[in-house]
Parts: sequence; C-alpha cells; structure tokens
Amino acid sequence: MKTKPMTAWLIMWESEHGAVERPYVDIVSFRRNLYHVMDYVQRLHDVHRLSLVERAPAARYNKPAAPLYKAQVHRTRPGLEIRCGRDPYLVARPVKNLTVRRSERTGVETLCWMRHRL
Repeated sequence: MKTKPMTAWLIMWESEHGAVERPYVDIVSFRRNLYHVMDYVQRLHDVHRLSLVERAPAARYNKPAAPLYKAQVHRTRPGLEIRCGRDPYLVARPVKNLTVRRSERTGVETLCWMRHRL
C-alpha cells in the first residue's frame, strides 16, 4: 500500500551523536502556517522530553514561564527548518513528493520525500 505524493511538514527526531531509534514523529499539512507548526513542534518536544515538573510553569494562567527549549526557525542551505531542543532534537522540514509505503507482509512503513525549498 502506498499513499499519494503530497507536500507537507515532516517532523522527526535528529541527533548529532548517532542514529535515532524511531526518527519519524508526524506529518503536518503544508497549508498550516509557520507559527502553527512552530507551536506544534514545541508541544511535541515538551511532551516527549520534559517532565511534568518542567512543563507545569509554562501552563500557568497568570504569568506563564517561558519554555525551556523554544522552537526556532533556521535557514539552511537546502531551505527552511524548525528546530526545538537539544540532542536529540525535533526538526520540522517542508518536503514535497512525500509518500508512505507499508509492506503488506511485514507492516513496516517507509517514507520517501524530497526537500522543499522555501
């Protein structure tokens, strides 16, 4: 089974110290604006990497604390990307021709894409 090619934001874990066991986190519609994707990456990072004690101050109604690791936009040679955290960190990149294949026999999913320049 294979999905139709699409343009989207691909969110994945990356590390400068080796491979990540499960790198792919999510696929977000390319129609979502940059600030929505930044906020989503921030929340994903916090849920996966921070304890409740670390997340609680940012959830306060009055005077919420700044997040420990804020999602930031980076301009790279291939194009724009959003990063959040320290190693391993979350990165969201705009990609095109994204397809997902699932092996009927093993159930393993494989992603294929090209970087989309912004």
